[in-house]
Amino acid sequence: MKQLLDRLKVFSLVCALIISAGLLPVVRAEDTEVITSVSTDSFENPVYSDKVVHLKEFGTAELNSTAITEEITFSDDSEVVSYIRNQLLERNEEIVFRYTKEEISADAAKALFAQALEHTGNPKVGDYIGYQYNGYKVSISTTRYGSGEFIYADVTFTVEYYTDLVQEDSVDASVNLVLSSLDLDGKSDYEKFVAIYDYICTNVQYDYEHLDDESYKLQFTAYAALINHTSVCQGYSVLLYRLLLEEGIDARVISGYATNSNNETGRHAWNIVKLGSYYYCVDATWDASRKQAGLDYSYFLLNEDSFTNHFKDSAFATEEFVASYPISPVSYIHDHVYGLSEWIWSDDYASCVAVFKCNYCDDELELNAEVSSVSTDTQITYTATVTYNGENYADEKTVANLDYTNPERYHGFWYEEDGWYVLDE
Repeated sequence: MKQLLDRLKVFSLVCALIISAGLLPVVRAEDTEVITSVSTDSFENPVYSDKVVHLKEFGTAELNSTAITEEITFSDDSEVVSYIRNQLLERNEEIVFRYTKEEISADAAKALFAQALEHTGNPKVGDYIGYQYNGYKVSISTTRYGSGEFIYADVTFTVEYYTDLVQEDSVDASVNLVLSSLDLDGKSDYEKFVAIYDYICTNVQYDYEHLDDESYKLQFTAYAALINHTSVCQGYSVLLYRLLLEEGIDARVISGYATNSNNETGRHAWNIVKLGSYYYCVDATWDASRKQAGLDYSYFLLNEDSFTNHFKDSAFATEEFVASYPISPVSYIHDHVYGLSEWIWSDDYASCVAVFKCNYCDDELELNAEVSSVSTDTQITYTATVTYNGENYADEKTVANLDYTNPERYHGFWYEEDGWYVLDE
């Protein structure tokens, strides 16, 4: 018994020495205690700063920590951004994930959300979503040890979109139909742009009906422009952005202020489009009203000096943005693409001019044609031929053979302007 007690004393002494030397961890009460704190914030889309736009009441979401899986637990910011972007693409109202990298503030969470909305060239995200949502609320549930040491944060974004996934499915289908109908295969970027711009300016009406109805959010969407054929400026510009990016032409939506012909200034949206090495300013909203009134475009591929009455937000005037999206110092000068417009014959059909008109502007090209003729007793057929850009063009005119000096040549008939008559005996 004494030996057993001696051994226990020795064991206790050894354990005490190990603990005092720091060889075994000391489990403190504050490290077994877990403390959770919750912070919330909200973000309203500044694009609609002139509207009385308030986030709808989502209520307070109760986060079920057991729903947090390994697949939505992140320690890398780039993974978080990619995850948020995919959730936005799916129009999920609640975006939930666990963040283990470090303690995260509401401002840091907002910064991650903003990165998910950055322009990447994907036609379905970037500006396409950035101009089609009202805002979000963010809730951060942070879990720490009793000592205050960070363990993880569960982040929830509750997003208010202007369209749902069903509506976006309709947009996807219509985008495919429209682009297919425009027959853009093999066309240059300029030709593609013109075809898409013409389509929008021809088919989308400005939505005056809902102009003062701020509860009708569809007016700001590509869905309204493409499916309902009516929207306000955001709908025009977001649809143009979507269609151009689908065809591999880079573009951005620009927001700011504009002064219209009535000298009224208000919030507005337009686009910049890349052709070649530079970007050019376009306003499909204002050009649509001109086209539908039978007028030529006035806000078509211009440099900023020529793009009058448009004043972009400060976000688009930063050194970084200007360097990333250089605006051309001059308005776009396109290569003329001519198509045959008309034939102009001389009164005696001895000569003819073929008129070719540019498909994209009023420029014309006139070429003198070679004229040949074939005669019969009663008529003469004149043929004009011209070759342009490797293609042959021809036009024919057939007229009566008016040889009045030998009426008997007509076998007893006489020709006047309204037809042939039998000669008097």
